[in-house]
Amino acid sequence: MKSFTFAIIVAITTATAHAASFTVEVSGTGKPVILIPGLGCSAEVWQETVAHLNKEGYQTHALTLAGFGGTKPLPGDHFLATVREDLATYIRDKKLDHPVIIGHSLGGFLALWIAETNPDLPGKIISVDGLPFLTALMNPAITPEGAQNAGTATRKQFNAASDDQFHQLQKQSVESMVTSPENAARETKVAATADRAAFTEAMVEMTVTDLRSDLPKIKTPVLLLGAWIAYKDYGATHDSTTQLYAAQFANFPAVKIVMNDTAKHFIQLDTPDWFYNQVDQFLQSK
Repeated sequence: MKSFTFAIIVAITTATAHAASFTVEVSGTGKPVILIPGLGCSAEVWQETVAHLNKEGYQTHALTLAGFGGTKPLPGDHFLATVREDLATYIRDKKLDHPVIIGHSLGGFLALWIAETNPDLPGKIISVDGLPFLTALMNPAITPEGAQNAGTATRKQFNAASDDQFHQLQKQSVESMVTSPENAARETKVAATADRAAFTEAMVEMTVTDLRSDLPKIKTPVLLLGAWIAYKDYGATHDSTTQLYAAQFANFPAVKIVMNDTAKHFIQLDTPDWFYNQVDQFLQSK
């Protein structure tokens, strides 16, 4: 089967023209799979996954969000909401038939959000350590006001940091979430190219947006791949983390949760064979 690769800049039609909210790298032929990276990452984080899925007979559409991976940032607020709306438009315009959507971290959050707001568009959803309300994972009793305060604090912290401090924060964060030094260095290099305003806006929006109540609107199967070992020293266990993740989906008990016991947050890089096996089984199941 002959494969091909090309890049598409997604145009946005609004009252006033502005930058694209993401770019897409399309590879292979077959059933479409959309891949959404996490915060500060680019389509590069999926390069091994793309190769695997292309070999298995899927056409991949790997996204890089505006402002990440050295791309031009999108001005204004509501960045993630714009990405969500533009991705729905992309699916319709390209006539993608119920594409699978796989998202890592922030990408998993976006995949769930798209499935809630456009339930008839996507096929199966795979969230790789991405949750409907990250803030509640750290504080299950958080209120909407508390989430807004957390978002405000995050914005102030990122805006007050010097460039060196901001990049050091990114480096420390990535290194805590990837096991292999080589992969950590690779993802740190990509993270260093992220636009600070885009990074901050995406983080704040994810902090204040709670998708849990609308999860029942999702019409398609959802697989959540979780990881906990990076937080073992802070008291996390397989069972405690599984319970926290399951609580996020209390309104959507149909979700399938599979916990990885050796990978850190970048599951697809830390344990690729395990990851591919979980993805293949889920996509092949009825």
